[in-house]
Amino acid sequence: MNFTIGELLEISGNIKKLSLIKDVPAITGYKIATLMRKLNEPLNDAEIARSELIKKYGGPPNLKDEVTVLPENLGKFMTELNELVVEEVDIDIREVKLPSDVKLPDATTLVGLDRFITV
Repeated sequence: MNFTIGELLEISGNIKKLSLIKDVPAITGYKIATLMRKLNEPLNDAEIARSELIKKYGGPPNLKDEVTVLPENLGKFMTELNELVVEEVDIDIREVKLPSDVKLPDATTLVGLDRFITV
């Protein structure tokens, strides 16, 4: 299944909420864990790339050891960040069917996940 890094970033909060789903059959729990691992891998890689971009275009660390992008580098930073966000990744995932009586963490848990999660 193809995703852009941007699409994964948009649904990343709901991907995390999947881990909060409890009281499902063992096979469903396994499928959720596998799905999360496969979706989180490119997200983690993208976060590393974003952090490297900040270092590349940032100034020296502040007192809290935080680096921010220098104003004169913002255009270059945004160009490279936009290239990262539109990068496509192909993730080998299978649909996960949740039990009809599943207790979701909140009403928005499945927003954006309908390509691979069904109830």
